Amino acid sequence: MNKILKILILNIFLLIVSARQIPWLELCSFKLINIPVKTEPSDLAFGHENIYMVSDNGRLLIFDATDNLKSMIKIAGKPDLEGVAADSADLNVLYLGVGKKTDF
Repeated sequence: MNKILKILILNIFLLIVSARQIPWLELCSFKLINIPVKTEPSDLAFGHENIYMVSDNGRLLIFDATDNLKSMIKIAGKPDLEGVAADSADLNVLYLGVGKKTDF
């Protein structure tokens, strides 16, 4: 079993355990997104009718609202991406959080 699958299973287990302690969480529904191999997800964001995912190996993945991979962008220098946010006012802006100092 690969590392990502183990992490997803652990996170789902923790959410189920948490749902028993947090009543409103039971009202939420959860979906799994199939991600490409060699991707280490760090963060997800929803905006502009897309789902954005960043990974530790400098990749930005863009999924449509039905979870289909639209695009995978490899950022030069493979920065350690730790966060992503979509600008609600400007459709041309995404904010990427970098974990380590990188020259790119």
